[in-house]
Order: sequence, then structure tokens, then C-alpha cells
Amino acid sequence: MITTLLDHVAFPAGELAALYSQRWESGLEFRDLKITQRGPRAVLRSKTPVLVNQEIWAYPVTHQAIRRTITATAAGHGLDA
Repeated sequence: MITTLLDHVAFPAGELAALYSQRWESGLEFRDLKITQRGPRAVLRSKTPVLVNQEIWAYPVTHQAIRRTITATAAGHGLDA
């Protein structure tokens, strides 16, 4: 990892490495949301700003519900999700 954060006291290397790992987890979640749930060419169907906003928020809410179901099912069978 390359960074411009040069103060080793304020930004310990171990902490930066842990944050970098979390950043990749977030990136993978967004990729999963965009590619597997929405599809590569999905178009919002709503016709009004209020409904567009609702539809946009429905994607991450649905994604989180699916991920929680997968995690709970895997945990019930002694597997990693």
C-alpha cells in the first residue's frame, strides 16, 4: 500500500493495513450489488423523483437482506459466508 500519510504516530501501519482491508470489503460489496443484483445494464423504472429515490434505496436494503440471509444460513450449517 502506498500512502501520503507520513506521520507514523497518527497513522500506524497496522491500522492503515486494517482499514485498507475494510475498504476492499466495501468495494466488493458494491461490485456485488451492481453486477449480481442490478445487472450490468439495469435502468431505473420509476418516473418521479420520489419514486426514483425509493428505488435507489431499495437496492442496498434488498442487498443487505439477502446477505444477512446468506450469512445466517451459512452459520446454521457451520460454514463461512
